[in-house]
Amino acid sequence: MEKRSLRRNMIGFIYIVLFFAIAYSFYSLIKPKATCQDGIKNQLEENIDCGGPCAPCDETHEIEDFIIEKIEWVDTATNKFDTVVTIKNPNSLFGASTLRYKLKYFDQVGQIIKETAWLKDFILPQEEKYLLVQEIEVPESPAKIEIEMGEIIWKKFTSQQQNPKLEVILTEFTNSFRQDPSGFYRVTGTLVNESPIDCEIIKIKVVLRDSQGQLLATNSQVANTVRSKEQRDFNIPFPSDYNMSSVVKVEIKPETNIFNSDNHVHFYGITSDLE
Repeated sequence: MEKRSLRRNMIGFIYIVLFFAIAYSFYSLIKPKATCQDGIKNQLEENIDCGGPCAPCDETHEIEDFIIEKIEWVDTATNKFDTVVTIKNPNSLFGASTLRYKLKYFDQVGQIIKETAWLKDFILPQEEKYLLVQEIEVPESPAKIEIEMGEIIWKKFTSQQQNPKLEVILTEFTNSFRQDPSGFYRVTGTLVNESPIDCEIIKIKVVLRDSQGQLLATNSQVANTVRSKEQRDFNIPFPSDYNMSSVVKVEIKPETNIFNSDNHVHFYGITSDLE
């Protein structure tokens, strides 16, 4: 009787071992693979995309916060304001494929008089750029504007990736009243794609300043499908009711989001969808 009971227990133990072996094998087949390039600290990682199931962390994985260098605004129409946030990414390997933020407008006594919805942008490694928020209607002229950061999705550049090299030449600011009956001021120039990549979408951001460096106006324009080494002329208008008589300095920052799969970036010699 004892032998029969022992035999039964042994058979039961073997079945249990086989069950767990089969279950583990099945889990190994269906479990998600480690995602060590998703820009998110997850799956027992020690830091973003390193440690745990990923490669060991080192000093290059320490991500520094963005630097907000300046927040400026100008009244472009009655109680409608353009805001320029100059932001810098000090990280050499990591950029943000998604950068969500909103602006808060304060009156003289520190009360919030306006708050935008969440806005979305991006920033590449070591990039300094403008966040342009245009024609926001505010009840009164703000005494202060602050930026609040929301969701940030970091992406690490691989050895096959690089910041695009975009340049602007032959820049000119003109009052074209005689040539243009609509009376627009215009910023013209030529965009040059000096990088070894084709860009489907390049945004050209323009900031106009007076002799003291004060912000006068902003605008932007999109250039589509600019091939590597291609040059593209642009013509960006500014309404005649803006205060343009004192424009002295024209700042132009072209940018393209190579993290965006819709951009269909093509590296010559290397094809990548950069997802």
